[in-house]
Amino acid sequence: MNSPTRELLADLLTDRDASFDERLITGTLNAVRRRRRQRQAGRVTLAVAVIALLVWWTQLPRSSAPTIAVAPSPKVPEYLVRTQPLTADERVGTQPATLAVVVSRTDESLLVKTVPSPDLYQLITDEELKQLLAGHDPVIIRQAGGRALLR
Repeated sequence: MNSPTRELLADLLTDRDASFDERLITGTLNAVRRRRRQRQAGRVTLAVAVIALLVWWTQLPRSSAPTIAVAPSPKVPEYLVRTQPLTADERVGTQPATLAVVVSRTDESLLVKTVPSPDLYQLITDEELKQLLAGHDPVIIRQAGGRALLR
């Protein structure tokens, strides 16, 4: 080894001043104790804060929804209902394919409406009506009250 390294190693391994070692150990132990006291003080402060918060929270006035008095509903009478099966004459029966199916086409139809006013229309004959509806399949639709629509 070179000489500066040997000198440094020799300085490290030689007996130092005992008071220096004592001061170094004492300073280290004091720092460790101080940190431990700070951690304990933090834990105690946190515990006291949690307890104070719980006490404060339990002492808060509870706001409840206003109570509304409801009158009891009137008593509904109970009835006893007896049932029995229907007789053969009372039963309704169906059979398949008993209805005639009406097929309709979707084509353009001419809708003729009449308005009750003597000045707005003139009477035409059946022949004139057939000419007017040429190319259409007219249908008369009867409504309630005796009204009829030509469609």
